[in-house]
Amino acid sequence: MWEGWILRWYREDEGREPLVRTFLNDRRLRKDEKAKLKERIRLLSIEGIALARDLPTVLVQLKGEHYRRIYELRVTRTPSNPRTFLFFTDQREIVLLFGVRKVGSGSKSMKRHYERAVRLRDKWLKRREAND
Repeated sequence: MWEGWILRWYREDEGREPLVRTFLNDRRLRKDEKAKLKERIRLLSIEGIALARDLPTVLVQLKGEHYRRIYELRVTRTPSNPRTFLFFTDQREIVLLFGVRKVGSGSKSMKRHYERAVRLRDKWLKRREAND
């Protein structure tokens, strides 16, 4: 029986706007980019990790054990090429961490985003462990 996926929005602190929602309100993103990203988040909430198999250029797993379970949800061929970083938990949860605009091909800035995703994932998991 299919149990579905639970979508979680990462927040820095309780009461603050989730980082991905803040990103979706960024004025630098065009309306069509926002719409595509929202649609991909909706699709992700339905398909979960299977989306990586079905649309491998849309949901891409970061390589390496250090980045375990971290993925990029991509919208490509647009001026901002928005990316949303997320991870999956063993409890069938998808935790949306934050979004970025990928303008240009700077691998150093993407590496910095990858490391931020690791920090936020680890912080979220520690908070969860403390609350269990």
